[in-house]
Amino acid sequence: MQFHDADTDPTLEFSELVPGTCGSLRFGVHVLEKPLKLKVKGTDRENVDQPCLDRIDATLRYRDCPEDVDATICQGSMAEVLSALKGGIVLDGNRSYGEYGPFDERTTHHFELEWEVPEGAKAEEGHFGIGFKAKPADEREKDGKTRKFTVHAIDVEITYNSFGTNNPKGAMYVLEENLEAVREAEGVPPGTSDVDTSVIEPLVLRANQGDTVEIEFVNSLGCHPERDDFEKRPASIHPTGVAYEVDDADGMAVGFNENTVVESGESITYTWHADEQGAYFFQDGAYQAWDSIPDDGNNEEINSMSRGLFGALVVQPPKATWTDPCTGAPLRSGVRADIHHPEFPDHREFVPIYHDHGVVRPDGLNVPGTDVEQMLHAINYRADRTSERIGETGEEGRTFYSSWVHGDPGGGDNVFEAYQGDPVKFVIVGANSEENHVHHLHEHRWEQIPFNNNSATLDSQNLGMGEGYRQYLTVASGSRSIRPDLNFEESFSFGAGGFHGGVGDLLFHCHMFPHYGEGMNGFMRVHNQQQLHLQPLPNNEPTLPLDSDILGFPDFIPAEEGEIPPKPPLSQPNDPRQPTPEEEEALPALVPGAPYTDPCEVEDAEPGADPMQPDPTEVEPDIVYDIVAIEAKLVYNDHGDYDPDGKVFVLEEDVDAVRDGEMMPEPLFLRANVGDCIEINMRNELEGPTSAHVHFVGFDQLGSDSTMVGYNYDSSTDSGDTMTYRWFADEEGIIFLHDHMRGIGEIMHGEFGALTVEPEGSEWLDPHTGEPIRHGSKAIINPPDDEAFREFCLEYHDFAPLIDPDKDGDGLDTQPDDPDDDAFVNPNEQHGVNAGVGAINFRNSPYYRRGPDPDPAYVHSSFVHGDPETPTLEAYPDEQTVIRLVHAPTRNSTTSSCTNTRSTSSGSASRTGSLR
Repeated sequence: MQFHDADTDPTLEFSELVPGTCGSLRFGVHVLEKPLKLKVKGTDRENVDQPCLDRIDATLRYRDCPEDVDATICQGSMAEVLSALKGGIVLDGNRSYGEYGPFDERTTHHFELEWEVPEGAKAEEGHFGIGFKAKPADEREKDGKTRKFTVHAIDVEITYNSFGTNNPKGAMYVLEENLEAVREAEGVPPGTSDVDTSVIEPLVLRANQGDTVEIEFVNSLGCHPERDDFEKRPASIHPTGVAYEVDDADGMAVGFNENTVVESGESITYTWHADEQGAYFFQDGAYQAWDSIPDDGNNEEINSMSRGLFGALVVQPPKATWTDPCTGAPLRSGVRADIHHPEFPDHREFVPIYHDHGVVRPDGLNVPGTDVEQMLHAINYRADRTSERIGETGEEGRTFYSSWVHGDPGGGDNVFEAYQGDPVKFVIVGANSEENHVHHLHEHRWEQIPFNNNSATLDSQNLGMGEGYRQYLTVASGSRSIRPDLNFEESFSFGAGGFHGGVGDLLFHCHMFPHYGEGMNGFMRVHNQQQLHLQPLPNNEPTLPLDSDILGFPDFIPAEEGEIPPKPPLSQPNDPRQPTPEEEEALPALVPGAPYTDPCEVEDAEPGADPMQPDPTEVEPDIVYDIVAIEAKLVYNDHGDYDPDGKVFVLEEDVDAVRDGEMMPEPLFLRANVGDCIEINMRNELEGPTSAHVHFVGFDQLGSDSTMVGYNYDSSTDSGDTMTYRWFADEEGIIFLHDHMRGIGEIMHGEFGALTVEPEGSEWLDPHTGEPIRHGSKAIINPPDDEAFREFCLEYHDFAPLIDPDKDGDGLDTQPDDPDDDAFVNPNEQHGVNAGVGAINFRNSPYYRRGPDPDPAYVHSSFVHGDPETPTLEAYPDEQTVIRLVHAPTRNSTTSSCTNTRSTSSGSASRTGSLR
């Protein structure tokens, strides 16, 4: 008797085992990712004659093996084989393909159970079925524990901010023990009372690798204790990425599987297995649809994820424990935790979950300066939009991020606190049903692959729906940095504030510009003085004690609530503000652009160093750039499509040439070498403040963040003024540079560029003349200890609001007031601005401009149309070439490809990278 590779789980009915005969059962198991453990299921031993099983000879083997390979997995009596399968047999190699050892992934493994039934062997009356299944091979049975949670899905009004913006039709997962606290906080604007509103947050559970997570899920939708306007509806918890039995814990009704969705008022138990460390998204599996729902105007009320039914399971290393950052007590759930491990640095863990909007009330709040209703994008059920913080006129747009003026985002619930030097891990999760987001954290970075010093280093991460990433904040290390010998744990141990030990508020947000203006932003607050509400980590003490005579952040800043804070001391070269006595005592560095800590002081830095004891010798900059923000008409192609309202960064020596039309500007590409101290003197000739915010280099966020974040100083550059910023280039790569003051509504006009950090000691040469250069998108780079290479810098951008010169009416070089004006090349609008077109380095060459009636087959032909207006990259055969890519979008993600070439990628900062 043989059963060949059944479509369903293979089974053997004991009643079919005839005395005096032999037979076999053949089946296959497909492997997707990892070694498996073959197990038996469905055995009812009470109905079996035990002596009979002992008398049946049985062998389980791989089949179709080469002759010189032992195919046997298990051999003995049927009782012995079944006993081994009951505990699970780890499959140690794909022997059917001749490989004995490492488990071969993504193949089908074929097995055969062979038996011989002696005469007289007979089963008693009753059913006995042998079934087989494969589970991931792990150590959970040996070392793991079972963590039990009772989780309710409830209807709740979610209030996003201190202004009272809310989702009256919200929903969330909550632990049963927190139900009462959630009901007390419901409807209370965060930050406006003594009620702890932080309990209304996405559910974040934790477990150790190897644990079993057992969730008793109670569907309480439609059972609100005080409101009867919520619908009773089915609900569930559908996990992503963790191991579970699909018939028991899928949280959905799929195909012929068991339905594991439950009705209102009912419950079910789900069992998950935490096999691997990571961040695993979960959501409601009953109402996932969005666009497929009939358009009756209430998709936001029907789609469960937009209402708030989502969360995450974060799987920690074995032996790790976690505690409440405020009390130090063991923690059951929460988006903040202190993680403790005997063999790894204790650290803060922050879990921001990026999500799209649901119902928003009150409605009718418009994008400042327009009549377009502003959307809402949120992190952890909190969102402060420009329409709420700066009003619909936008007159004080410069103050959008300032806590001095508007209070903390989310009423304080979106502020994540650490002490200077605390190791920090961000765990970012996507709950975005509509579009991807880009998580970016100011002035910090992480390795794309944790624990791998050869990994690309990032300060931004594209985030799709259901994705989760662990980001251990590190300092620059590895072969492309100034610290090639620093290992991962040492790099991680420098902690919050980075290598140079900064303090202050660090903005993190979605780097799609409209999205953070629509509320997708928060802060990491780095303290240098002990706080009553924040437990110190065992491996790091605050720099200043609670009773210090020296003021800690932000107390030393001479500002008042509701007022714009001052500029950093000594930061305005034309009229430098002198520090107050309190500042002079609290600010160790007091260098222009770096009042608290000098990023260029790197010689003796080490984890745990006291930043209040600096080297008194000021480091002179290796390179100084004087840059100016000016207005310029930008013509993007030979047809004459133009942006009359261009705003660009140029070097001081090029201002007159750009202003007179003698030089067509491109994004400003500055250069430095690894190890350079860079001074930027930024002059602003625009109306209103601007900034030169840079990613990925070392800087003091109190002096050179170039904007007005949290309780920091105002480090933007006012109209007619000049500011000094100080950067330290500690890692090779291309680094995004952009305005952060007017970025939300005006970045598409051109205030962006990049800093390209070359290998230490490199020469930068003009590719046409061979003469030394300091900036530009094309160069020959000559490192001292490596082969020279050609370098091309490309900045991809979108939403360029171009005017068609054939349709610009009276021909005036002014932007139409109405975004729907027919003069635009693209008449559409999004987020209250013209949706524009895509471009590279302020140039584009659209197909519709390649001749009056372009043949699609020849749109790329230079023989037919000449070279495109976009950059042409020229090199000789066999030359080493590096293409530095910068992604500078307003809203849309972009990919890049180069035909008929092979490349190796080395990432660096936000939406940047290099192709060799």
